[in-house]
Amino acid sequence: MRTFRIAIVGMGNAGPNRHLPAIDAHPRAEAVAFCDLNESRLEDAASGRDIATYTDYHEMLDAEELDAVHLCTPPQTHLDIASDVIEAGVPVLIEKPVAMSSDEVAKLIDVRDETGTPVSVVHNRLFLPHVQEAIHRVESGEIGDVVSVTMLLSKEDDLTETFRGDWVFDLPGGELGEGSPHQVYVPLRFVDGLGEICGVGTQNYRNYEPPVEFDGAGVEALDEEGRRLISIKMLANSATRDTLFVHGTKGELQVDFVKRGVFVTTNKERYSAKSFATENASSTLQLVSNVLKTGVGFAKRIAYRKMDDSRSEESNGHYVQIDRFIEAVETDTNVPVTLEESLETVVVLEALEE
Repeated sequence: MRTFRIAIVGMGNAGPNRHLPAIDAHPRAEAVAFCDLNESRLEDAASGRDIATYTDYHEMLDAEELDAVHLCTPPQTHLDIASDVIEAGVPVLIEKPVAMSSDEVAKLIDVRDETGTPVSVVHNRLFLPHVQEAIHRVESGEIGDVVSVTMLLSKEDDLTETFRGDWVFDLPGGELGEGSPHQVYVPLRFVDGLGEICGVGTQNYRNYEPPVEFDGAGVEALDEEGRRLISIKMLANSATRDTLFVHGTKGELQVDFVKRGVFVTTNKERYSAKSFATENASSTLQLVSNVLKTGVGFAKRIAYRKMDDSRSEESNGHYVQIDRFIEAVETDTNVPVTLEESLETVVVLEALEE
């Protein structure tokens, strides 16, 4: 089977630190070109590799025979670069956020539809093992029908500092906003599309000065049917939490991104010693199970890496999505995350900015 030839455009952070290791680990993929305006970054990324480098992506598209481009530049540049790549007929995988506005996403959808070129957006958290487990358990009906989803991210960060570049401060919330797509697309995966956005609130607890405009944000929305509540809260001034709650008619499921585990509560007895004991015992058993599962997974990953086996990357969300994107391009099937799915995330981010 021939090698799937990939070019990475943007060698700042996600390109060399997320996409390149995943491509290197893939048995059928190869990074054949790097492109970045910063020649120093290009030299660092290409060090020790026999690889073509470019400072002009147009030149790269003309010179290289590519199966895909991974677009890892700041989101302010995504519309123009992605449009050119799509029009050149090269499939493209775009880092989140896909664009700066819903209008820009709509333009990308138009270009994709006109050309038929495959386009996908990186929503890597959806492909983490614990999120995949949660999706399966919810879809199997374990907690009944979903009635609401809640996403909580809290951390203690200085939002005036960033290792990514000043482009971050053009996003709503700056460094907090850069990671906010994760907190939006994950809960949206568990409901039937985004409907009305009912309310948005922001706080500036630490009295940041512009360009940092807030250090906390909350969004309340409904799904397309108007039957399920979507709650998203992001804080940069509190203790570390990173948890998804899926509330169902028969119980509640939690995805803890810090502990990397899934916890389910289905006991509906209220305020009794028996119910408390049952729930505590269940929580303890699930915690032990998740710890063991994480430990075994880590050990297997180390062992597979020593054997240079691609199974070492099965817990890497970027790797799994890249693998599925390659398969979709090769088999002419649906890409793992569509522009339409990413549009819903951008709509929520726009509401935060307004």
